[in-house]
Amino acid sequence: MKRIKLTKNFYLDEFLPRHVYESNSLSWAVKMSRIDERVVLGCQLLRDRFGALVVNNWYSGGLRNWSGLRTLESPFYSQYSAHTDGRAADFVSPTVPAEEIREDIKRNYEHYRQYITRIEDFDGMGWVHIDCAYTGIDKLVIFGK
Repeated sequence: MKRIKLTKNFYLDEFLPRHVYESNSLSWAVKMSRIDERVVLGCQLLRDRFGALVVNNWYSGGLRNWSGLRTLESPFYSQYSAHTDGRAADFVSPTVPAEEIREDIKRNYEHYRQYITRIEDFDGMGWVHIDCAYTGIDKLVIFGK
């Protein structure tokens, strides 16, 4: 199946689970509309700053399938999650610790604020969660610490 490029470094399949991406009953426009552009652009900003980031990698044979949009089929599904609305991404970096990326977002929030409204920061998290859910406030919301 043809890959759809969203930004300089990211493709649509990296934000959708395999079954949605490969669905013949959904048009590309409908598939693309499931993901909020702000979360993709937030990931691109972080990619420009830190190098490679892995959201979903099922397309290339990896195991990550539920790190972007989460549907009812996901074992991590929650109706209240920003993932359910296509407004969140979890990613790992092969070269930069997750804590370093989270700290950069906190320190340089002005740089990211157009695309990222919330992050998670719990002890032992080896991945980064970002989302662009509406918060009604003009500062970064941090779940965890």
